[in-house]
Amino acid sequence: MARYVQIANDIRNQIESSVLLPGQAIPTVRELAREYGVTTQTVAKATRHLAEAGLIETRHGSGSRVSIRPGLLHRSQRTSRTLVTLVHAELLASGSETGAIANQWFDTSLNAITRVAGALELKTQVLGFGVHNRLPAEPIVRAIETALGVLVLGDPPDSYNELLRDAEVPVCFFNRPVPDTLVAHAVSVRAGVQRFGELVDYVLSLGHTRLLYAWDTDPQYANAEVGFRRSILNNRIRDWGLDPAHALSNVDISSRNAQAGVSDLIEECLKSGCTAAVCYNDETAIRLYRILHYIGARIPNDISVVGFDGIPSGELLFPPLSTVKVDMVSVAQQALQAIQLINEGLPYQSDILVPGELTIRRSATVPHCTAGA
Repeated sequence: MARYVQIANDIRNQIESSVLLPGQAIPTVRELAREYGVTTQTVAKATRHLAEAGLIETRHGSGSRVSIRPGLLHRSQRTSRTLVTLVHAELLASGSETGAIANQWFDTSLNAITRVAGALELKTQVLGFGVHNRLPAEPIVRAIETALGVLVLGDPPDSYNELLRDAEVPVCFFNRPVPDTLVAHAVSVRAGVQRFGELVDYVLSLGHTRLLYAWDTDPQYANAEVGFRRSILNNRIRDWGLDPAHALSNVDISSRNAQAGVSDLIEECLKSGCTAAVCYNDETAIRLYRILHYIGARIPNDISVVGFDGIPSGELLFPPLSTVKVDMVSVAQQALQAIQLINEGLPYQSDILVPGELTIRRSATVPHCTAGA
């Protein structure tokens, strides 16, 4: 076993046995290096390992402390040490533009899950589901029934939700509400939801009074998160003294196969006075950029655009996309801790909100008519 892993395990044991208490400072990197007779680089690697497991928190200039609520995965009642991650396999395998962009979010999420699980000495298994209401294959059924927990990326069909319910396995949905059939042993981790409201506030603060809410999700899904973010948008518009019935247009830009059909919808919104688009996520924003280019509209001169998720492509757009960046490692830590709490029969929060980072770039500005006033 690598020396840094031995050091990390020793500190972990001190935390689990309450030798080190929540909030208590741990020795400095130099002190630990002297204590264990290793280099400071080895100790730094051990502390990173503990931080990724959610056991300690490290802040620049103030050292490391035991997390207020450290990970509890060592006491699982389930014998399995494997986490199953369910993903939308058909979208991942798609060669389409939508599939390629979506893969950035999936890749970031899966990498974070793997890092956090590895720090906790857990195995991960990625399984796919399709968009149709087909029955899960027998190997998938066995994997889920014996898993320590299941992480869900996307919207599985009802047959999978029924399997998750009957298996009584802890489940965590990423950026999705928990289906009613799973409320007894499932949680939702929503990343950056508070910041989505702040993003809307930012757009309204620029002087925009007619907004477009755009989304681009698989039309075979009833994505509840689309509606959830729309409700946040409506509430913020009311807070600014506007009537959503007049101030907000809603457009599903995946509802037509022909680009010309979607373009007509967007042109109608521009003609009706919409000066800013709030997109469900960065994938939607990227497609909207292309539609706007197709109809000859300029960003942000003719219409401002903001996204959500902070995928790498957003920063490479012209102009770079204003968005909400999400720390997926933090999301994965929260998800795994929630799964353990469910396994142990301890109280848990069913809807976990993980902060994001509001990132302002050049895709949004004051309305053109205001700028020239």
